[in-house]
Amino acid sequence: MSRRLLAVVLVLAPVVLVGMAVLGPPSPVASAAEVPGAALPLQEFVADHAGGRAWNAYDQTANLNGPTFIGDPSAISDDHDGLVHVFGRAADTELVQYVNDGGSSGQAWSMYDLTVQAGSTTGLGGAPDAVYDAAQGLLHVYAQSANGDLLEYVNDGLGGHPWNVYDLSVFAGGGASIVGEPSAVYDAGQDLIHVYVQSANNHLVEYLSDHAAGHVWNAYDLSVFAGGGGAVAGQPGALYHPAQDFIHVYVQGANGHLMEYVSDHAWGRVWNAYDLTGSAGAGSPVGGTPDPLYSSAQGLVHIFVRSWVGDMVEYVNDGAWGRQWNAYDLSTLAFNGGPVTGIASAVVDPATGLIDLFVRPSSDDLVEYLPDGANGHVWNAYDLTTMSVGPTVGSDPSAIAWHSVVHVYAGGPLAPGGPPKTGVGVYGFASWTAAGQAIGDGWPILGDTGGLGTTGAPYTAQLPSTPDLNVGEAIVAMRVRVTWLSFWTVSGPAGGDSWNSDGYQAGQTAAQAIDRDYETDATRPDWVILDPEGYNGTPGTLWDWGAWLGGWSAGITSVDSALHPAFYANQSQYYTYGLSAIGLPAFVAVSPIQGNEPFVPGGSFGRPGSNVTGYIAYFGSCPSLADENTVRGWGAPYNTLQFSDSGVDCGP
Repeated sequence: MSRRLLAVVLVLAPVVLVGMAVLGPPSPVASAAEVPGAALPLQEFVADHAGGRAWNAYDQTANLNGPTFIGDPSAISDDHDGLVHVFGRAADTELVQYVNDGGSSGQAWSMYDLTVQAGSTTGLGGAPDAVYDAAQGLLHVYAQSANGDLLEYVNDGLGGHPWNVYDLSVFAGGGASIVGEPSAVYDAGQDLIHVYVQSANNHLVEYLSDHAAGHVWNAYDLSVFAGGGGAVAGQPGALYHPAQDFIHVYVQGANGHLMEYVSDHAWGRVWNAYDLTGSAGAGSPVGGTPDPLYSSAQGLVHIFVRSWVGDMVEYVNDGAWGRQWNAYDLSTLAFNGGPVTGIASAVVDPATGLIDLFVRPSSDDLVEYLPDGANGHVWNAYDLTTMSVGPTVGSDPSAIAWHSVVHVYAGGPLAPGGPPKTGVGVYGFASWTAAGQAIGDGWPILGDTGGLGTTGAPYTAQLPSTPDLNVGEAIVAMRVRVTWLSFWTVSGPAGGDSWNSDGYQAGQTAAQAIDRDYETDATRPDWVILDPEGYNGTPGTLWDWGAWLGGWSAGITSVDSALHPAFYANQSQYYTYGLSAIGLPAFVAVSPIQGNEPFVPGGSFGRPGSNVTGYIAYFGSCPSLADENTVRGWGAPYNTLQFSDSGVDCGP
């Protein structure tokens, strides 16, 4: 690895790293200035027009002294009890529920630990998704367990427990391990629940409570059974289409295209798959989990998904311009729009009949996209964090309409200690002692290498010396807010794998390792950075770079949306392949430091794009003030120096 001596030394042991590949489980992209987070309080944003504001924010965790959430909440309105239920994965990995039932003295909301109520000791490995079963009047919550199984929680009251938990990967016919967050829908035509997941082998799998073959639940591999089906590179988003009585499932394909799976019984098959990126007008590769919405007033399906460059794109089957589907870039078309991160959440506002779309942009404010026709634009973007005088958010939102009012739930504000520190830090150490020394010396930014590339899937592996764990534990022990950059070297694809699939597998591997460290009392990195200096070469086109980095981003956020993906490149790569078009934060290598300036005006590397978030400079010397001032003068907020021995040779 050309960046740093430490990395060069580590690459000299490829046999060990290839052996490590089995330790990992079996696009595109977020925005440049994402602010990292961790376990966060549950925030409720409500369009209640109280206090002279259209929107207000309420910290339900603080109000109840309740648990914080890791990852995204799932909110649902229960028609049986008429209440709002918000489910989330607590910091201790248990499933918890916030309900506005007035059950706590003097409080509108109450909190219940469903893992305890179900008599379970199995923790969650991902965010939940909830659905209401209208036929039974029951709530069902689905989530990945800590060991990768699909769990179902149901408030069925059986066995003396208000809630019970069932391992569908074990009980269902054909069940197996899953990856990330499920998507559950209630089929009103059949009175059945359908749950869609990404399997461990990157197939789209349907779990169906059809009572077939002697099982209450059965699992069906739609990547195999559907006409036109294939491998997937992310978690699905599903909806029930009441006018058609069909299920529609949307998911990122292995090539980054937005795929639609429909139970339309066409061509002699129950399921068929259609490539919407290929067929829609203005379609392009996507980089995350889609959020579909059916508008009964319009009779149209709207799919909101992040594009490979980080924009929010709407796919609609509006039949315009002679095409069944068309794609619209809302980040570009909307007034005050911009790049987004994570998964959107859309709901129809019953008061206005308009689609209300909620996203998290680079500022980590909660932003509403609304097709209200104001300002001469069909769509407009409104900053609800500002309008509500509320907090920033560190998870993806979950929106519902309740009592004709829109409510949005998300984790926030940012973790104690404030936003990441800016300036010039130090890169290279891998031990607890060195990290502690760097913090004690006053360096505001720490950088380390958490994993190195492998010759085959999953294309990266955590280092046996666990530098990420060491740095994370040192930060927690020192109780000092520093910015932490975790670099993961990722190899190119092998054996016919795609760039998108490569990045996705590597992103999941890195995120799972970081989350394991987090559960061992370490904190999380501020950015998890793909370093392209592994085996098998690097992409040769912007398209492949976008697919690779989109897979990296989607893989990371599929495991933990509180993590923030980024990428590392040298100036030549950044300029030659047009990486300023990538919506991820970019950390750019620069050497030497003195007498140098990255992207110098009139030079051969052009000018830096807005996604340049930091410079990774080498080699520094002691005393370091001259080098720090030089790097600081390059204008990026988050930078590091590396000393030639990859140590902490002196303080700032």
